[in-house]
Amino acid sequence: FGSRPFGLKPMIRRSPIPYRFLHLPPAMARMIVFLLVSAWPPACLGLQNHLQRVAAGAEAEAGLFCCSGHGHRAPLLNFACVCNAGWAGSDCSAPAAPPQNVSAACYNPGGSNGVATCAWYSVCLAERFPGCEDHAHEYAISFGQKYCQRFTDNAARFSSAGQIWIESVKLCLQEELVTDVLSPSVNVADCTQIRRTAFDSHPRCYVQPDKSDPSIGICHLMVTNPRDIVLILETTWDALLALESVKQIIDTAIGCALQALQHIVKPLLLQDGYSEVAALIDSSIHGNSSDVIDIRER
Repeated sequence: FGSRPFGLKPMIRRSPIPYRFLHLPPAMARMIVFLLVSAWPPACLGLQNHLQRVAAGAEAEAGLFCCSGHGHRAPLLNFACVCNAGWAGSDCSAPAAPPQNVSAACYNPGGSNGVATCAWYSVCLAERFPGCEDHAHEYAISFGQKYCQRFTDNAARFSSAGQIWIESVKLCLQEELVTDVLSPSVNVADCTQIRRTAFDSHPRCYVQPDKSDPSIGICHLMVTNPRDIVLILETTWDALLALESVKQIIDTAIGCALQALQHIVKPLLLQDGYSEVAALIDSSIHGNSSDVIDIRER
């Protein structure tokens, strides 16, 4: 009876409580049980708070990644949120400040003497659209005033024709923005559209900033003062690799090519009696040049 088959061990029922715990003094056992029971609610609460923080962080990261549904991520390297019109903030979650009224002088950049100043960008354009201050596509200060001031500071290095070109371009660019952007009827700041409109005006102003004097233009400088072209590139060196600047260069080259057709090729065609071909040049200058740009944008 007291024997058991070889190789079989007695069945021992294991207690869920560690064996050594059963041999602790009663007072110490009661103390351990008390500490475990006391610590359980705070531990649960701490775990709950941690889970809430993780969930909140995930929600915040999701909102930041998706720009709160009010924008999109910029391509290439920075991946910043590009907010839609009327929205601001690093994650586009805040309503943008509405456009503000500016002085009447802002609508006449040249003033009484026809000379534009670089302060116009901060006093007029930035003041009109405060909601664009921290926008990924902010233009007034980070580009407009920045390069206007650079050209002004370096104007003495240019030829006299180059200096005239600089002053004419400064006025032309600001007048274009007054016409297309600064309108008092605008009640929502579309910072991306402001920047796009400004950049679209650059080639036109570079090629022919003063419509009353066709000799003032970057195409003319290429022939008469090529050193000024080098200085222009040196002044804007840190913007040349941007996609917007590449488009400007292409559009400016197209403008110069069309200008060459009009002032050099067309007179020769007329002289040789090819009036119909010369008329085709006129139609391309007044119509097709904009079509080429539009197609490339699409």
